[in-house]
Amino acid sequence: MNQFSHSLDSYPIEESIVHQAINWHVQIESSENPLSTINACNQWRAQDPDHELAWQRLNHINATFTGTHGAINLVKNTLLKTDSDYQDMSRRRAIKRLAGSALTLGAIGIIAKHQGAIDFMQADYAAAGNAHFHTLADNSELWLNRDSTVEVEFSPLKRHISLTRGEMALSVFQARSPLHIEIPFGKLMTAKGQLFVRHSGDHAIVQMSQGKASLLAQGTNNRLTIEAGRTYKLDYGKVESIDNNIFDYTSWIEGVFSVRNMPLKPFLQELSHYYPGYLKCDSKLDNALISGVYQLTDIDSILKTIALTVGAKVRYLTRFWATISPN
Repeated sequence: MNQFSHSLDSYPIEESIVHQAINWHVQIESSENPLSTINACNQWRAQDPDHELAWQRLNHINATFTGTHGAINLVKNTLLKTDSDYQDMSRRRAIKRLAGSALTLGAIGIIAKHQGAIDFMQADYAAAGNAHFHTLADNSELWLNRDSTVEVEFSPLKRHISLTRGEMALSVFQARSPLHIEIPFGKLMTAKGQLFVRHSGDHAIVQMSQGKASLLAQGTNNRLTIEAGRTYKLDYGKVESIDNNIFDYTSWIEGVFSVRNMPLKPFLQELSHYYPGYLKCDSKLDNALISGVYQLTDIDSILKTIALTVGAKVRYLTRFWATISPN
């Protein structure tokens, strides 16, 4: 094996490498020719010090959690959702064997915590760095914005989606049963339509583009019918109608950022979802109105264009700290 000097506990590893290490564990346990699989795994470990570190860290934590009880269902629910490669029956058999040994949710959970990946490992569908499109089992169409996750439960008698992180746009295919959507601060139910939902931590945004949905806000007993063209902000016990003509919440599906007479301060707050750092403007420019359609592939160019529009300039305190200030 390659020698490495990284600390077993503190050195960060890319999420993709963590997933690969878990995948190798599953393959070894489920392989009909384990020796061949072990040899292939050893080659993978030797390719990069981070591969070996991920493998050692996983085994190290496994030893700590040997004997954990009640892990089979938890491990199954976690590992089967980590990668599409785990969906075949041989992988399902492997999960039981892994859960009976030391590969428990506790071990995987600690690695995920180090990587900031818990939400993604528990999700049925996830988008990390880029938006993703999925066709669901009922032929409904799901778009996930970057850094977004959902959990899905479909059966002949039930359709249920839970937005656990980020943003989703959903085109609901009509079926025998309505689609139930669990979101922060409320629950939605719709038979057919197109909608957008955002999970913002302290509130949620719901926008209906086509059709209609029934909304039950958390902390209330009254259902609200959301018609097409309406947008609402939710927090605990409160539902507030908001202007949906200023900002196109689903323009990211087309890879663009579309606004109409939007004040600069909230404009930058929205744009920051796509910027790996900190964006702000001088308070004198907070209410400068911005309109246009901007390509999300180059945020720095958007900032420069906006600065020119409002007679200002972009100042970088660091590579990832940008401020728009008056000239």
